[in-house]
Amino acid sequence: TSNQDGTLTGFTTGGLTGGGSAPTLTITSPLEQERYQQRDTNNQKTYAIAGDITDLPSGGVVRYSIDGGAYQTLDASPTTTFSGSITVTSTQDVTIDIYDGATSYASQTITLRAVAWILGDGQSNMASRGFNNQSLNLDAGAQTPLALKETTFSTASDPMGIDSGAGGSWNIPYLS
Repeated sequence: TSNQDGTLTGFTTGGLTGGGSAPTLTITSPLEQERYQQRDTNNQKTYAIAGDITDLPSGGVVRYSIDGGAYQTLDASPTTTFSGSITVTSTQDVTIDIYDGATSYASQTITLRAVAWILGDGQSNMASRGFNNQSLNLDAGAQTPLALKETTFSTASDPMGIDSGAGGSWNIPYLS
């Protein structure tokens, strides 16, 4: 409504109550480096998801979608925080947002992985003393193998070891 002096009263901005700020959603768990987890015997991994919210709209819930599928409720009663669990198979993109029944706010997409850990250790060719660097050639739909080099996970690639850049390893053809 408009007062005689031209000022507006009794309105909301973009469906938001209070100060009219846009809601924000911050995912605090799992951290980026914790989004690669061992799968179970059903090839699944259930992740505990948690985070913080600012300026939650009235009636807002936190929901998620896996690989662009239908949305499901993660937390039906969030406050300044939210939590819930999401089960993934293989590598899947998960979109998390705040939804008030009409509008989606603060959408974020994270990648969660249910992986099979394979440990290779003890061979001299693991230290890149093999004959040549190998290429990673994956079949369609195959999991992307990751390697831990010092403190960083990345896609497996030769040289696998950290003490030599010259030779290849047996890992890449095996993982392919």
